[in-house]
Parts: sequence; C-alpha cells; structure tokens
Amino acid sequence: MSAGITAARVAEFLGKGLLDVLVDLFKADPALYRLLGELVASPEMGVRLGTSALVEELAAVDPGRRGLAAAALAPLLAAADPVRRGDAAWLLGFVGGAAERTALESLAARDPNADVREAAAEAAEKIGAMLTSFLPRTIVAELKYHEKGSAMEEKVKKALDQIRGSLQADGGDVEFVSVGADGVVKVRLVGACAGCPMSQMTLKQGIERYLKQQIPEVKEVVSV
Repeated sequence: MSAGITAARVAEFLGKGLLDVLVDLFKADPALYRLLGELVASPEMGVRLGTSALVEELAAVDPGRRGLAAAALAPLLAAADPVRRGDAAWLLGFVGGAAERTALESLAARDPNADVREAAAEAAEKIGAMLTSFLPRTIVAELKYHEKGSAMEEKVKKALDQIRGSLQADGGDVEFVSVGADGVVKVRLVGACAGCPMSQMTLKQGIERYLKQQIPEVKEVVSV
C-alpha cells in the first residue's frame, strides 16, 4: 500500500475535493481498494458520500479492478447498521459480479429494512444488466429465447392435452417433441395415428389448426 495512505488520509483528500488525485492513487496502488469498506462504514456522512463518488469513478475508469472494490464492500452487507448495508448494496451495483448479485438478491428478499431491500434489489438488477451486456449478442438472444420458450412449451403441451382424448379414442396419440423460436412445433404421432393414411390430415386439419387457434405464436406443426 502507498506509504502513509490510510483511510483517514483518504477521507482528508475527499474533504478537500481531491477526487481526481485519489483516483490516480488507487489506479497506481490496487492495495488501496481495501480501504473502501472502512470508508463506507465511516460515521461521517461527508466521507461516505465522497467514497460513493470515488467508487463510481473507479468503476468507470478502472473496470478491471471492480472485483477488488466488491471484495471490500461485500462484508458490509452483514453490518448491523441498515445505513451501512444500504450504502454497500448501492455501491455494489457499480462494481459487483455474479456472486455479489446473488448476495444482493438474498438481501432484497430478507432484510428487515425496506430501504435496504430497495437498494439491494436495484443493485442486483444493475449488475444483471451489466453482466448481460458483456455476453455475445447470440448468447443473450439464446437466453431470452429459453426464458420465453419454456412458457411457450407449457402452452403447447397443455393444448395437446386438450385434444389427446379424441386421438386416444381411435387408438392413437401425440407426443410433444419441441417448439422453436420460429413458431414451428414438432410432434410425434404414435399408436394408430403413426401408420394411418389420414395422419397428415389429422396433423394439419386437427392438431395444427387447434394449436394455432389456441396459441397465435404457433406457425406450423410438423411430425418427426
């Protein structure tokens, strides 16, 4: 750690408005990041506000060391004082990663203080958006598809269950296989339906027609 630089010294610099100087010092000496927790826990509001500005600035200009800031701030989520918990939660929204997001989500669900819960929820959401922005666009699209696709799959399965009885009455049945982002539903005709010469009519005029009526997103039903 830079010689003579303590939390009290950083607080003094903050009081003098020397934010740019502190940013340069932290960038030059990563060991200084360890002081952030002590500074956020300061009883002086001016120091806490100055430290908040410092953390936000460091997150922007020294992003590779956000993990160091997060490590210094995360323990304060368990502080007895709700002000400390809330301040730490808010700042983790700028520097936290996946682990901090999980901790914040837990805090948002369980903390007895409403302000802390709100700060934690907002910070967790901010981290989630930040993490998503770092993923390749194809992966983001795939994640969104899977989230939406699971709901679509349930709709299709329920609709198939509605017409299953009439198929079984003739000795046949239908099995769900998959539904794609393009709205194409794949099914497997079994039993009497599998070898029936009218299977295509059953598929298109019966199953496909019914699914389209019940679920507008369905574009086509094919047998595999």
